[in-house]
Amino acid sequence: SGAASVERLREQHAEYVRARHRYGRGAEPLHVVAQTQVHVAETTAEAHAVLPFARWQARAVARVVQGRVDRGVLDATPADDDPTDAVLLSRQFIGTPDQIVPRLQALSDAGVTHVSMLMEFGGLDAARIERSIRLVGREVIPALRDVTPPAGLVARALAAPAG
Repeated sequence: SGAASVERLREQHAEYVRARHRYGRGAEPLHVVAQTQVHVAETTAEAHAVLPFARWQARAVARVVQGRVDRGVLDATPADDDPTDAVLLSRQFIGTPDQIVPRLQALSDAGVTHVSMLMEFGGLDAARIERSIRLVGREVIPALRDVTPPAGLVARALAAPAG
C-alpha cells in the first residue's frame, strides 16, 4: 500500500466497504491495514540520506516482479525505471516526525486503522533503524494515539455509487 496514493486508498476502502455490504458482512468495525516503508530521522537531511537504500529496495521488488532473478540471484543493477527521489518520498514515509505524522493522519482519513511499518529495508544499518524506531515511539505514535478514521466514512462509502 505504500505505493498507493491516499486517494487510491480511500477508493479501495470504499470498494471494500461496498463488497462487505454486498456479501452480507457487517461494515463495522473495519480493520484496514496499510503497509509501507518508514524511516524517521531528526532532520530532513538525515532522513533523505536513506533514499539510496529505499531506491535499492524498490528496485529489488521491481526486479522480482519482473522475474529478473537468476538461480536465486537478484539483478539489482540500476536501471532507467528506478524511482526518483521525489517518487520515493511520495510513496514511502521518509522524513522527520513533523513530516510523517500528517501523512499517517491522511491514511487514517482514508480509512486505514493500522499501519505496518517496514523499517528495515535496502540494507539500512542497525543504528539508523534503531534511531528511527525510537523516534517513532517517542514522537510519532504519541501524536497519533487518538487518531481514528472519520465518523461517517463507512456510511459515505455505502451511499456513493460504485466507481
